[in-house]
Amino acid sequence: MINITTLIAMFFSVSILFAQKKEIPQTIPKYEIASKDVNFLTYLSQVNLPEKLSFCGENIPLENDEVRERAEREFYLLLQQPGQIIIYFKRAGRYFPIFEKVIREKNLPNDLKYLSVAESALFMTRSGKEAVGLWQFMSETGKKLGLRIDDYVDERRNPEKSTRAAMEYLKQGYNANNKSWMLAAAGYNMGHTGLGNSVSFQDTDNFFELFLNEETSRYIFRIAIIKEIMDNPQRYGINTSSFQVYKS
Repeated sequence: MINITTLIAMFFSVSILFAQKKEIPQTIPKYEIASKDVNFLTYLSQVNLPEKLSFCGENIPLENDEVRERAEREFYLLLQQPGQIIIYFKRAGRYFPIFEKVIREKNLPNDLKYLSVAESALFMTRSGKEAVGLWQFMSETGKKLGLRIDDYVDERRNPEKSTRAAMEYLKQGYNANNKSWMLAAAGYNMGHTGLGNSVSFQDTDNFFELFLNEETSRYIFRIAIIKEIMDNPQRYGINTSSFQVYKS
């Protein structure tokens, strides 16, 4: 049986604990946003999709309402990941010089470097489907393009060699798909044979009219939005001069 002394002691213990809890918020510094009048949602609601988006010199027909909606989906989804965007810029310092060197040598469009951002976020990763590296090659495809892939060496993880293989694969897709870099990129994502079959069966080589799997249907939009933001960081409030980019 609890006596009166024990009850009094319990009462004062609970009172002290409650008082401490009330004081905790006063000791935690408040998060201060950059402007008192603007939070991130306000900023995002004020940013509009640019009137022009392109990839390798081919325009995305934003005058088409359905196409514009698809583009806006990728635009706002990426903008709501500011940390990921900053990581893109930092990793680009390590890999874009390699990409640009190979692209210049092969006289290909500079925009092709953004495929790697969409594929791997410029991270030397392995996907759930066993695609590996910055350009996310499957083993069979990598070997066909001359990469060494065995128990000892995996050249999909070699930045320059895998980039050369990626450019070759994209060039093959460009030549096979009516000299369109958009279709070449779509074929890079889903396989050139699969894309070619879809083009033939649906009787159109217009990427925006093709009915493809969801990932490939979004692919060109994702790349174009990545390009837009990385080419125009100041337009979106990104101060790249303050970044310490990653180096090789």
